[in-house]
Amino acid sequence: MPAILRSAERGFSRRRLCRTVERALARLDLKHAELSVLVVDEPAMVSANRRFFGRAEPTDVIAVPQSTPRELALRRKSGADTELLLGDVIVCWDIARRQARHLGHSPAKELAILVLHGLLHTLGMEDHTPAGRRAMSRKVTSILRSPQKRKRTPGGAEGEAE
Repeated sequence: MPAILRSAERGFSRRRLCRTVERALARLDLKHAELSVLVVDEPAMVSANRRFFGRAEPTDVIAVPQSTPRELALRRKSGADTELLLGDVIVCWDIARRQARHLGHSPAKELAILVLHGLLHTLGMEDHTPAGRRAMSRKVTSILRSPQKRKRTPGGAEGEAE
């Protein structure tokens, strides 16, 4: 399973978020990769930020890669057909909702943006420079706009892929 999602938070579709991650992995030619996603509240995010970065403050997303970009490239080049563990992405649902309200789009879209942003960090992309931020933003937008696969239902009509 490419996306492992854990959350005690409510108000978003876990299935839809998993499909977004799976679509992103396919688009990035990472069909055999696995990403763990944890959606937390603000106090839990403060704890995670303190643990991983020594900062006792909330943040919207934390990415914890399991491999270096060089290790990922070597693994992908080898053509190994085994699961590739990309890492963990922790997203703060409270902050995602506030940012969505501020940006004028849905909390579900903001959650997807943050998860994809974290995914790109696990692949080695950085946003420490304006050029890096633009590149990541373009990549997230491109993934979100990529067409979803449709499947035929038993009656012959097209439906949303599970």
